[in-house]
Amino acid sequence: MPRYKLDQSVVPLVDAVSSYVNENRLAFHMPGHMRGGIKPQPFDDIFNDSIFKFDLTEVDGLDYLHKAEGVIAKAQELAADAYGVRKTHFLINGTTVGVHAMMLSSVGQGEKIMLQRNSHRCTVGGLILGGIEPVYINPEFNSYFGEYTAIAPKTLKDALKRHPTTKALLLTTPNYFGLASDVQTLSSLAMINGVRVLVDEAHGAHFVFHPDMPMSAIRCDVDMVTHSAHKTLPTFTQSSFLHVITSRAITDRLRMNLTVLQSSSPSYLLMCMLDATRRFMAIHGQEALSQTIEMASWLRDEINKIEPLKCPGSEVVDNYTVTGFDKTKITIDVSRLGLSGWEVEKVLNKEYGVEIELSDSQNILLFLTVGSKWENIRKLPDILKDLIKQTGTKEKGEVLRLPEIPPLEMLPRKAFYSQSEWISLENTVGMVCADVICPYPPGIPVLIHGELITKDTVDYIKAISNSGAFVQGLVEGKLKVVK
Repeated sequence: MPRYKLDQSVVPLVDAVSSYVNENRLAFHMPGHMRGGIKPQPFDDIFNDSIFKFDLTEVDGLDYLHKAEGVIAKAQELAADAYGVRKTHFLINGTTVGVHAMMLSSVGQGEKIMLQRNSHRCTVGGLILGGIEPVYINPEFNSYFGEYTAIAPKTLKDALKRHPTTKALLLTTPNYFGLASDVQTLSSLAMINGVRVLVDEAHGAHFVFHPDMPMSAIRCDVDMVTHSAHKTLPTFTQSSFLHVITSRAITDRLRMNLTVLQSSSPSYLLMCMLDATRRFMAIHGQEALSQTIEMASWLRDEINKIEPLKCPGSEVVDNYTVTGFDKTKITIDVSRLGLSGWEVEKVLNKEYGVEIELSDSQNILLFLTVGSKWENIRKLPDILKDLIKQTGTKEKGEVLRLPEIPPLEMLPRKAFYSQSEWISLENTVGMVCADVICPYPPGIPVLIHGELITKDTVDYIKAISNSGAFVQGLVEGKLKVVK
């Protein structure tokens, strides 16, 4: 593991907030609960006083996120040191706001950004906010996993030739299932063409803390990287990092965009958790992740003993489009059961009290993190065996694949602000979509604002909906289209 330049054992923001709370000053300021002076039921019984006392606003000595010069600045410097980057920004609106800030800081109105079709749906918000034109590229399909992975280098090279005015490339890696792409090769191709490289590494915040994890994008020649700390690290939902990697990043513009996009009343609970989580991972991360990997390896082996389930692992690395695999992700192929992945998720939830991360037509996905416990993991194989007794087995059905990327009839921003109407799905072929249509999770759009609705797209939406998928943007069998 790297030797840090700063003392990673300290938590300047947590210490400052704790010290302030202990002073017990008279409170005549926000927030309205007045440090727990009133705790609305039922939270008066659920939460103790501490969580309310830590929920502060920008009081004397606690710094200000949008002009950090004190303890928040120190906490962010420690995070940058832990990750080995030039600068780290705390995000309290989740990684979504980080993705938007990266996009708006790198691409101007009417300019082009290149991105994978399996980018998270939050990227569409960046397109709308910035009036940006998307150039989508189809990622490769991994038949072993039954999942879309990353862009092949040749595919990117050809796309850059077709779109020489592209200003930025947005990569999403690893995908939801832990399959990491060759960021360095892809970023090198972009840099040669003068294209900025942004990486949504939401699911890779833990990579730098263990040698058996895939190489993080922050170790590559890219401009900015976002990390969803709350996805894989022991922190609260909505707390994330945005890292500036190179001097090419437009830091002034980035700072202004973060000020515009993030709340002017940042949560000290979230920021303190980021400070504490950084400390934990810097000091204990490798040891904790080693135990998590041990749990995942045991579980993967046990699942692969259960016919007809399949739980892929590092064998999916092909050193072409997939160059790394996150061993803490457990993907279970259930395609030979009598149910789709979506249906298996529902059975696990309702009949066994098991809550998983997501499902698709043939897989279910389980997350293991440094917070996982052996007592829970050891229960799962028996649960799966019992489930199979109920469902039986069948021949593997056809894997549902995304249709071809539909033509972009107008910029997403224009479609977003156009008059629209709800039309029955069957009657929308040939119309322009006025919303994002995607199964969620994992949040990969089938249609976005401004794209032409094709018959193949309609057929795909019908198929995944009939298989039990929750499709955002499909309401009572209708889609929103531009009038």
